[in-house]
Amino acid sequence: MISSIILENIYKKTSQGDFSLCIDNAEFRNDNISVIVGPNGSGKSTLLKIIALMNEPDKGRILFDNGNVLQSMDDNKSLKRKIGFIMQNPYLFNMDVFGNVAIGLKIRKYPKREIISKVKDILGILEISHLANRNIRYLSGGERQKVAIAQVLIFEPEIILMDEPTANIDFQSELFIEDRVKNIQKTLRSILILTTHSFNQAYRMSSNIISMNSGKIMDFVYENVFFGNLSECTGGLKCMNICPGVVIIISTEKSGKLHIAIDPSDIIISREATKTSARNCFKGEVVKIESLGCNVRLFVDIGVNIYVLITKQSFEDMGINIGSNVFVSFKVNSVKVI
Repeated sequence: MISSIILENIYKKTSQGDFSLCIDNAEFRNDNISVIVGPNGSGKSTLLKIIALMNEPDKGRILFDNGNVLQSMDDNKSLKRKIGFIMQNPYLFNMDVFGNVAIGLKIRKYPKREIISKVKDILGILEISHLANRNIRYLSGGERQKVAIAQVLIFEPEIILMDEPTANIDFQSELFIEDRVKNIQKTLRSILILTTHSFNQAYRMSSNIISMNSGKIMDFVYENVFFGNLSECTGGLKCMNICPGVVIIISTEKSGKLHIAIDPSDIIISREATKTSARNCFKGEVVKIESLGCNVRLFVDIGVNIYVLITKQSFEDMGINIGSNVFVSFKVNSVKVI
């Protein structure tokens, strides 16, 4: 049983010769789920493909249990069989659910009786047994994702890699998949590494959260990460247009394209427009609400989704609901360049 993966000086270049991945050191273990968060282009998927032995790094090495050192992709066929990779947009065959889940076992020439038993078990765990004879074309997004997960987990892999596994499904299916995946990881004692854009999902899945940006692992977990091009603004400040109609004012000496982050607890929310010294103020609509114990996390659509963290008491006092129109504001020095 593989219990740890260690990355040492992993570097991967793009076709243009730039570095898309620069990981000096990282470790993943089977005693805790690892969740990687970061914006598009931060290197999350590239990292997973290297761990899955699908892509070879230009430099560096991967150690499995401190001894199984990756030398060449061709030398690791047996190791690859211990890795299950669930992609964001998995390929499913134009056949029924049972056939899709069984096909990998058939290719590996499992006995027919064992195939039937294993498929029934995993369909039961994911609560899709009633879909066994239904063609993939007639499934919802959440149902299709459960089938894709079943295809991988039926092999009981020692390493489970999940790239944005719930990105395009409804919230209830998302919660269900999270619950089942956590239980399966605990049962199998597999190394589980999951990537996501959602910090809420990250906190629900694990306390071991890794933040990535520009191909690097960051020292701090950043939220409300945006990317854009800086332009000159008044008073020596800079402006970043993160989407049509949403311009964030920043205090920095840097220029060009870069990432910024805004701590959710630094954002002030109100029901009415108020006079404030904050240079950044936007009107938005509450699109999602999540309880975090004595705090509440609000998702506010201001043109892009921005996360706001407030106390439960403040939330109740303001009478906020999904669909409420609110104003969010934050000071220039609350915007961090990362």
